[in-house]
Amino acid sequence: MNTNDLISALANNDETLGVDVPPGMLWVLLAGTVSSMLLCLVFWGVLAGLLSVMQTPAFMGKLGVGVLTAALGLLLWPRMLRPGSQANKAMLLVCVPAVAVWVWALAGTDTPIASQAFGGMWTTCSMSIAALAGPAWMWLMWHAKRCAPTALRQAGALSGAIAGGIGAAVYSLYCPVFDAGYIAVWYVLGIALCVLFGAVVGPRALRW
Repeated sequence: MNTNDLISALANNDETLGVDVPPGMLWVLLAGTVSSMLLCLVFWGVLAGLLSVMQTPAFMGKLGVGVLTAALGLLLWPRMLRPGSQANKAMLLVCVPAVAVWVWALAGTDTPIASQAFGGMWTTCSMSIAALAGPAWMWLMWHAKRCAPTALRQAGALSGAIAGGIGAAVYSLYCPVFDAGYIAVWYVLGIALCVLFGAVVGPRALRW
């Protein structure tokens, strides 16, 4: 939505500015997720024996970090796209999965987190999550530009959290590591990189 459209909508008390779900949100979520999954299939592949581990608690915990981060971010996304709206303290909601996985890592095993973290593919994990988040983030930016966000840095950071959650969830389908400490460090770092990227680049991408 450009400036003239926003002024016209406000002048005419356009009710679409207050809708709970901005038009196309579900399609954008689907497109972003599918795009990230296709990227993973082409360049990373999937974990051998994925079907046999999908119902294990370790895999569900790993998958859940990304899924819950994206889901909690999506709860705030419609509000963030309305003119004049801000999430403020509600943005902390998307941190809950990160806190939960750190509690899991600290309480779930006697093995030091450092021993768990520096194994497997730790040198590429976080950047892989950020790369897989890219398609979802671009779809979210396209969607946001059709609406009228005014808190551009917050909107950018939130888009990064959602996309990072999607990227982490998709990467978990490939990642062969299940240690809680590994997930707490590198998955959370990957999502945090996406949030930082969104906060920095988002305002430029969303500028009217």
